[in-house]
Amino acid sequence: MKKFVGIFKNKEIVNRIFFTIMILFIFRIGAAITVPNVTVKNFNFSDNNAFALMNLLGGGALQSFSVFALGVSPYITASIIVQLLSMDVLPALTELSEQGEYGRKKSEMATRYLTLLLGAVQAYGIVKTMENSSYITLADTTFWTYAYIVTILLAGAMLVMWLGDQISVKGLGNGISVIIFAGIVRSLPLQISKAYTEWLADKIGQGAAQILKGSLHLRRAEQTENTRSACRQERQRSEVQPSELPADQDQLRRRYPGHLR
Repeated sequence: MKKFVGIFKNKEIVNRIFFTIMILFIFRIGAAITVPNVTVKNFNFSDNNAFALMNLLGGGALQSFSVFALGVSPYITASIIVQLLSMDVLPALTELSEQGEYGRKKSEMATRYLTLLLGAVQAYGIVKTMENSSYITLADTTFWTYAYIVTILLAGAMLVMWLGDQISVKGLGNGISVIIFAGIVRSLPLQISKAYTEWLADKIGQGAAQILKGSLHLRRAEQTENTRSACRQERQRSEVQPSELPADQDQLRRRYPGHLR
């Protein structure tokens, strides 16, 4: 407990915590702003839908088709591709990976350029797929409308990437990981409630019904056994008592002399 309290006595750590919270607050605001010229028709994704996973990682940004709908997925994809190409696949990237800090900065720049390209392709694919799946409707379907929406989504993805960089520099932990974690935590209460409703609620009710039914059966069996036991005892008394009764007065006089005349 003392160590936990001591953390908040460190001014630098406190500033980093509040800075991280402020960046996440900005991210949540952006995740609630729907892209202009788009109307969201269906807010629910099926569990086995690829959009459901993207929505989970984006903290619900895709569900409302916000300006942060792409989240950090283009950056993560670009990072994976650059790392794979750096493993003796593309000589130029392999040389950069061996040049220390300078090579790391160049590789990071290449990742950002690739993020722009992948983000544009992914944004257009998401718009068309969600439109065809009746999740969203557009004000019109001209080229400029698609270009406008793709530009906004791409700008939102780059802004999310920049927010992650700011957390890495001035906040706590790796910025991209913190944003992903915040998105998952935001969706966690809804997922727990949904899991309870679909899996546990019915089973708990069924289990309680089975327990109650079993208790009634045990109670009936116990009552039946008590009744049978009482009948057996009564039968034994009725069999024993006549054999102990004297047959006539002579036997009574012999058993109790002086009492009967």
